[in-house]
Amino acid sequence: MPPKFSVIVPIYNAETTLRRCIDSLLCQQYADCEVLLINDGSIDKSGEICRAYADSSPQIRYFEKENGGVSSARNLGLEHASGEYILFVDSDDYVSEDYFQVLSETVNKTLADLILFSTCLWHGETPEYRMEEDGFFSSDDAVTAKICTGIRSQAIANLPAKALKRQLVEKAPLRFFAPLYIAEDALFAITFASKVHSIAAISNVLYHVCLENQNSLSRKRRDDLCDQLLLEHRELFEVVGNALPQRKEKLYDAVCFSFYRSAYSSSKELLKYDLSDGERRKKIREICTRYRQEGIRPGDGKTRLISIPIRWRLAWVIDGMIKAAAKIR
Repeated sequence: MPPKFSVIVPIYNAETTLRRCIDSLLCQQYADCEVLLINDGSIDKSGEICRAYADSSPQIRYFEKENGGVSSARNLGLEHASGEYILFVDSDDYVSEDYFQVLSETVNKTLADLILFSTCLWHGETPEYRMEEDGFFSSDDAVTAKICTGIRSQAIANLPAKALKRQLVEKAPLRFFAPLYIAEDALFAITFASKVHSIAAISNVLYHVCLENQNSLSRKRRDDLCDQLLLEHRELFEVVGNALPQRKEKLYDAVCFSFYRSAYSSSKELLKYDLSDGERRKKIREICTRYRQEGIRPGDGKTRLISIPIRWRLAWVIDGMIKAAAKIR
């Protein structure tokens, strides 16, 4: 029989954190799982570490490929996964000791298409918790509301905090969108969520995100962030167009809110550049022009409100907002 869970771990030059990650998955009193280690062309000792684990544990399945990015690594894992549910774990992170047990109990109780759980983010020694409230959603209105809330809060983008029924992934079939290297998680998760008929949420903290890496993508300057976010949302609006008819309007409003919020993210990225206020505001106006050219009609009232500075190209307003947000953080 296939295992209940398939855990896909994409790996690239992760020798310093890889053992912690794999040990957290294997050192549990639970055997009905497989762990797929996908080595995406690492040039450090990651491959050696993976092979050692694969030789010693029947739960480990090891794959090597040329470097192609996290999406291609996860897609390879999806091709080989055989479990009833699919989970994603990043090699920098680790899971709680009761990870599989709690998930298994939830599956047995609910048979939910999508399971959400709480996470802990580590900034050095300071933990930050992103919590879910226990609940089960099976009516279409409740499922749609839960998805839309996740899109607006960006919680839906946290893919490692989810278990996905593999049958629905394969029915599409659903794969990661190769042209995206930013927000690929959000696109995949929202596309999947748009197809589900039941969602279970767990308050247990089952996943630990480690943010100590100073070289992480979010800390680097991303020159094509605007390109990536616009591409992501073009794909998301297609997802909305293919959603169940009764969900389309609410999903459109949620994705529309995400679209206009992403213009602020693109503008905020400019704070990483050595620009004068005038130069930065000129670039913000250029970003606003690009967003206006997409021709996206604002949905509900909150979306219309945040869209006004973008549609009217009020660069000084946006600049003040992103600087204030950066100071708060």
